[in-house]
Amino acid sequence: MLKAKSSKLMFLFIIILLLIIGFMLGQNYQTAKEQSQKREVFINHLYFSMGDMIHTLNILIEQNPSNEKLEEHISNLHQHLLYGDALVQSAHLFLENEFYGTSFFKYSAHFLYGINMQGVAEIPPFAENNKLDEEERAILKTIKDSIETAQLKMHSEETGQEKPNLTFKQLSDIFYTDLVRFHDEIYRDAQKLY
Repeated sequence: MLKAKSSKLMFLFIIILLLIIGFMLGQNYQTAKEQSQKREVFINHLYFSMGDMIHTLNILIEQNPSNEKLEEHISNLHQHLLYGDALVQSAHLFLENEFYGTSFFKYSAHFLYGINMQGVAEIPPFAENNKLDEEERAILKTIKDSIETAQLKMHSEETGQEKPNLTFKQLSDIFYTDLVRFHDEIYRDAQKLY
């Protein structure tokens, strides 16, 4: 009888243990699923934000607007760059990830309203003369080429947008290769174009 009671307690203990393990596995699965959804949303927003940057850069480079239109497009580009920077900088706050980001978008935005790079160059605001000069267009083309190259690596021919299973490690590698550049590096690359 003691053995039967002991067997029943052991059986009950195993059932309780299995229930606890099942609950924990369910919680773990739910957390992983939520993280995956957050990753997908983050990468989607980043991908389309980069598309907005490229679109506005193309307008500035190809159409070469002047006066109020130039100021409007410079302002739009500034907003797109700062939005992209805010996305990248805040990623670690709401996602558990291996994405280390970049300040490339913020550095690029600095050129638009003038920047003094001590010992390298002083760039006046782009809309100062109501039109873009050759140097300013080269800087914009350099910025566009970097963003476009990174976005192309994120692109899936199959879906027509970002790769659905792009990991944060892969995204970090793309950003490190194409978008980890400082003001002076962007400027020096632009000088090669004119």
